[in-house]
Amino acid sequence: MFEIARLQKPQKDIPVNFDYRQDYGVHFFQDDHKFDIVFSKPRKHLEKLKLYGCLLSPDFSMYTDFPLAVQIMQHYKKHWVARFWQEQDLTVIPTICWSTPESYEFCFDGEPHNSIVAVSDIGCCRNPDVKDLFQKGYDEMIKRLNPSRILFFTYRNENDNGIVKYINIKRQKNFVH
Repeated sequence: MFEIARLQKPQKDIPVNFDYRQDYGVHFFQDDHKFDIVFSKPRKHLEKLKLYGCLLSPDFSMYTDFPLAVQIMQHYKKHWVARFWQEQDLTVIPTICWSTPESYEFCFDGEPHNSIVAVSDIGCCRNPDVKDLFQKGYDEMIKRLNPSRILFFTYRNENDNGIVKYINIKRQKNFVH
């Protein structure tokens, strides 16, 4: 319906405990203006990005007060960039993001099922209403995508839980931004 590019599952298993430089990954859990260049000029940093073991698809913000059309565009941008990287033979772990239940109609479009995925609760932990929306979306992601592994980026200290690997964004050493 929205013509969102379909992402493929990563072709290689991604180790969760990285030990050496080539197995570092790149995340985009920061302000959009700091990484919008991956969409506006996708080839500019391509050679640098090829040095890393994996890339998380860009986390373009989908704030609850954004108009739905803007949220759809943010999802489109994320998928366009991730698909471009896949076409350059880069390993991409899909970053899954949502805002409100209305976003569920499109925010899971094009995401692989039964695959490793990344999520982040950064930016939604402080507001109880947004935290509740995050949890509802997280549950919906589990139901719709049935991820095989979840890399959960957070500021909190959590113990790993089954398929979920919690990564404290301030203490992690193996993902750069």
